[in-house]
Amino acid sequence: MKLSLLNSLFKKKSTLLQTPNSILIKKLKELSLKNNFLIFVNTNIYHNSNIYHTKLILINSTGIYVFETKEWTFKELRNAAAQKAYQQEYSSKTLSFDNVQEILKRKLQSIREIKVGIFNYLIMEYLSTDEYSHLNASLQDLLPNQKIIFCDSNENEILKKLSGATNTPVSYNDVNIVASSIFVQYSFLKEDLTTTLCTPEQILFLDQKLLNITHLQGLPRSGKSTLLLLKSIFLIIEKEARNILIIKPTILSADILKKRLLSILEHSILSIDLTSINIISKSQLKGMNPKKINTFEIVMCDDAHLFEKEFIFSLKEKCNKSKLLLVNDENIKDDTPLQTFKNQKKRVTFIKSTPLKKSISLIQKLLNQNEEKILIISNEKNREKLLAEMRTMQREVSVLQSHISLMNQNFTNVLLSHAQDINSLSPHHIIIMDLYSASVNEIEYALNLALKSVTVIYEKNSQEIKDLRNKYENN
Repeated sequence: MKLSLLNSLFKKKSTLLQTPNSILIKKLKELSLKNNFLIFVNTNIYHNSNIYHTKLILINSTGIYVFETKEWTFKELRNAAAQKAYQQEYSSKTLSFDNVQEILKRKLQSIREIKVGIFNYLIMEYLSTDEYSHLNASLQDLLPNQKIIFCDSNENEILKKLSGATNTPVSYNDVNIVASSIFVQYSFLKEDLTTTLCTPEQILFLDQKLLNITHLQGLPRSGKSTLLLLKSIFLIIEKEARNILIIKPTILSADILKKRLLSILEHSILSIDLTSINIISKSQLKGMNPKKINTFEIVMCDDAHLFEKEFIFSLKEKCNKSKLLLVNDENIKDDTPLQTFKNQKKRVTFIKSTPLKKSISLIQKLLNQNEEKILIISNEKNREKLLAEMRTMQREVSVLQSHISLMNQNFTNVLLSHAQDINSLSPHHIIIMDLYSASVNEIEYALNLALKSVTVIYEKNSQEIKDLRNKYENN
């Protein structure tokens, strides 16, 4: 069989078919697992409002390896006369069947200016090493042996071919940084505006279809809210939804999430209609026409355990035409919810002392150490006393008001708040002066919220203190 090769085959735009989980694909997955490579099969690349489909990309500490699967057999190829595609702009040592290389370069340069080698390979499921040796010279010139993974290639041969491609100096140490820059749908934007790749559990959640009611579980700072935003963004981009509603406990927490949404879009270089993702507070939802709620195809309720049970039950009834995602709904029974990652860096300390006096001492110590983002949780009476003492010492302090929008708040290094108002904050240190003015869920939320440390000050021993110490205090 004669083919008018590869002027037509190389130029031909491939259809968006899913790469099957073949023997060679499985072999590449096993190789990646053994060697700590990252592998992405049938994964899209997003840039601005454009979507680019990739068949298989492997990333390790030496480069990015782009694979194309071809189903050409020896019978089809043996009499073919090869000619390089006129528009091919890559060197004779690479293969390129589309513009994936250019897309990758643009993505990396626009985000991080990372210098990394990008190499193209063919996966030939129906061609063996011996059959390749009997192909004509012109075809072998266009399809060099070292760039092809044959059906009988073993792991050592594949590794040798991958390592032989590397002649470009790299400028990164963490493959997760490169992967998160390319596959922004799995890019977790941290507080310092750097990114890392989502965990496998988080990626599983992001890739899964939403059920009529979906549950997501996780502690504060486990990435739940960021996952909601990533899920929403790419549901909109993929046109799987046109209108999404996210409900937060307070006006302030809703504003913080809106700001995070803008940061993710800007950092990832994505373009969407911002009106398609609506972020509101519980109080704002109560003022919404009930009929309008059902115009949202997807409704997400973040930190559902901080809402009244009656509110959640009512929401389920109102969203009878929408898909509902509940984060930390404490009323689930038989579900197996997703657990996301947990921040392990903070320390929790319990101190028996006079709350006001000890709090002032701890605040002064932290400020003298140039620590920042200190959050004090107390009841109204202790808050007023502490506020007066801090002003006497000429220490700058502000009071959090969760019913007021973010733009009208003045956040200083020392922030005073009630337990019910701290949703979505990112404090480094938390001092809890009063355990008994808040609910169990609010205290549990506070104990898991700080990045570095939590200190609980109490005057009398109690069973509640004993239970919390057993659960949280560092040994």
